[in-house]
Amino acid sequence: MLDGAVEVDDKGRTNIIWCAGRQTGFRYESGALIQPTDAVKVVLSSDTGLVHAFPENSTSFDIQKCHQCGKIIVY
Repeated sequence: MLDGAVEVDDKGRTNIIWCAGRQTGFRYESGALIQPTDAVKVVLSSDTGLVHAFPENSTSFDIQKCHQCGKIIVY
C-alpha cells in the first residue's frame, strides 16, 4: 500500500492518511477497544485549533484510479 495519501472527505475536509506498516495504536468505538491499527488519519480543519489525528486500519481504505486524470487515489 502507499505510504500516504491525501483525502477530501464527504464534509469537504482535507485529510492526510499515513500507513505505517506496523501497529500505531488501537481503534476505539464508544469507549471500547476494538482492534489494533496500522495507519493514522490527520483531519485538517479550517480552524487550526481543531486539527487532530486518530488511528485507522489500512484495510479500511481502497485504491482506485481517478476518473478524471487516471492517477491512483486512496479512499
